[in-house]
Amino acid sequence: MHKTVPAAELGHAATKLHVAVVSRADLPECSHWARAFGDERKDRRHFELVEDTIQEFDYRYFVITDDRGDVCAVQPFFMLDQDLLAAAGAGVRALASLVRRVWPRFMRLRTLMMGCAVGEGHLDRTDLSMSGCWPRPSCSTRAT
Repeated sequence: MHKTVPAAELGHAATKLHVAVVSRADLPECSHWARAFGDERKDRRHFELVEDTIQEFDYRYFVITDDRGDVCAVQPFFMLDQDLLAAAGAGVRALASLVRRVWPRFMRLRTLMMGCAVGEGHLDRTDLSMSGCWPRPSCSTRAT
């Protein structure tokens, strides 16, 4: 699946950004993945290890490219099903189980989460200083 985002909506110089959703099997074709999260303590190998060991999530990756086709970032995400009644009392869960016989997804929510299923979440920022994809910060920080 591909989506094109007009640059005017993002407020920077590149004409368009393209987002493709890929599985890890497709990542070896992306040379950027080899150095993704290289400036973080947990680089791309951490994401691979988590995907290999924690099986209850559906892992995917956003590959963001500019209008020249250059990869700006690879952003991992995962999807999970949350049972909104997991912490409810026994009576409520029993009633919900009756409803779920007819409507299996009753009070269950499909959730997309960016980053990693364990640990802190980071955005892939390996090439942001060199890439024309992202704006430079407009504010400065200085000690007073």
